[in-house]
Amino acid sequence: MVLVQSGSDSGSSDSEGLRNLDAESLEDVVDEICKEVQGRFREDGLLKTYYKPDEVDCSSAKKVYMDVRPHDLKRIDDAREQFGLVFMLQLWWMDPDLRDFQSKLVLRKPDTPGDVPYIQEIDVVVRRLDLDGTLTYEELPHRRGGRLTAKKDEYVYLHPPAWKYHFFPKYTIMNKVEDEEAKEDQASEPELIWCNEDGGFVQYKMRYDTTFEEPLELNTFPVDRQLCRLKITAELPVEEFQFITLDTCRRLAKIQDMWEVDPDHQCVVYVRHPDEHLPGGMITQRSLVNVVLHVQRQPDFFFHSVAFMVMLINIISLCSFAIRPHYSSGRLSFLITCFLAVVAYRYIVNDSLPRKSYMTSADVYITFACLFQTAQCLWTSGLMVGLRMSGGYDEHSESWHWVLILDAAFGGLCLLCLILSHAWLKTGAFRRKSWREVYDFNKEPFMPVEECSSCGSFRLSLQCRHGDKTKACQACGAKGVVTRYLEPMKNEPFTVVPSLTDRLRLLRSHHQEPDRVEAYLEKAERLKTGKK
Repeated sequence: MVLVQSGSDSGSSDSEGLRNLDAESLEDVVDEICKEVQGRFREDGLLKTYYKPDEVDCSSAKKVYMDVRPHDLKRIDDAREQFGLVFMLQLWWMDPDLRDFQSKLVLRKPDTPGDVPYIQEIDVVVRRLDLDGTLTYEELPHRRGGRLTAKKDEYVYLHPPAWKYHFFPKYTIMNKVEDEEAKEDQASEPELIWCNEDGGFVQYKMRYDTTFEEPLELNTFPVDRQLCRLKITAELPVEEFQFITLDTCRRLAKIQDMWEVDPDHQCVVYVRHPDEHLPGGMITQRSLVNVVLHVQRQPDFFFHSVAFMVMLINIISLCSFAIRPHYSSGRLSFLITCFLAVVAYRYIVNDSLPRKSYMTSADVYITFACLFQTAQCLWTSGLMVGLRMSGGYDEHSESWHWVLILDAAFGGLCLLCLILSHAWLKTGAFRRKSWREVYDFNKEPFMPVEECSSCGSFRLSLQCRHGDKTKACQACGAKGVVTRYLEPMKNEPFTVVPSLTDRLRLLRSHHQEPDRVEAYLEKAERLKTGKK
């Protein structure tokens, strides 16, 4: 939990910063800093109340700090609409029930008589555990000797608390695929970082190497952009605990060769604010973390292995006009061969993509090639019928000269259409969508805004109103209201719970007392580095 760094390069030292946080920094620095910017976000990142329809008090909810570090986007399976991802999930929380707990302590006994073992295990009650490993405890069963102290090098091992009796933030990744071939996820037991009379600060790590499901948006395939999302939901209502993210922006370390990451759009990790006013009374609010990977396809393979080959087939099909019109059977055989070759490439593309109700850019390209071949076949068939109706082949007749002229003109028209269509496909159909368009298509709820076409007003959209097609403008009452989904990189995250680094960034930008801000940041830096 790095309190002084901002941006996306703070990931490597987040966990170290958390180890250097004590109760003062957690409760005083973080909360006090967040209170400085009123009205821009919830006071400490938590939802305090909501209505269903009675008011629900969330003031006692536990804060569970979350950090998601994506490492390797191994594959994106277009046909199954799945992607494989390796990432590390870390959680931190404060448990007040860990202020005193019973445990077993393994001590070193270097100066004891021979009948006493060098390594001795005793039952103790842990009173305090400092960050440097210094332990304050009382020995059981009679707590003889009062409170004792042992430094890190004076004991071998301290048994962890009985975690099954303590709080754990249960969560579910909703779009995770149960794959038998996937590697087993590596989880560690919760680790007690420190404890004192206020409770214990706990860390939990989980490494995932798993497959996830996410619908693909393929309108502009093969120059498409995708949002690969992880949806992590709490398994307890927001009255029990809520997630708080450490940082909004993360970087992907590795990615499959067929894909790349837009340098301006990496990985966004955010917590959505639950709606305070909900329709009906049967809705349970839970904290939801969204992890959004912004990736775009590298189209080189499609262009040189499919599009270029289809273009060559179209060019070769123009050679049919070199065959004299009265040899119509040979010309048709040649064109049908070219048509079948184009259809074979269509099957190749279709086998690699899921079935969609709309046409992709690749479908448009190959469909045009099929229509191009079909038009030449129809023209050749028309010539055959015309020659038969005119009495047959006669090179000296005037009608035969007109046939040659029309055939050459149609061939030139086909060549012109081929050049223009490829230019249009390259500049129009094969055009990447902006991330704004991708967000609109996928209805990514990072920043939904209701826009009224009548009065031009806009306001933040509640989640319960996104799918309502009959919603009216709250300003003028008109029905022409649409929901736009804005991308996160160009706007302040005012509809989501800001991460800790975002709150500090906002604090620097909008606070009216810079000297006081710097004092808070200096205090946070001293606590982070362990200095007094």
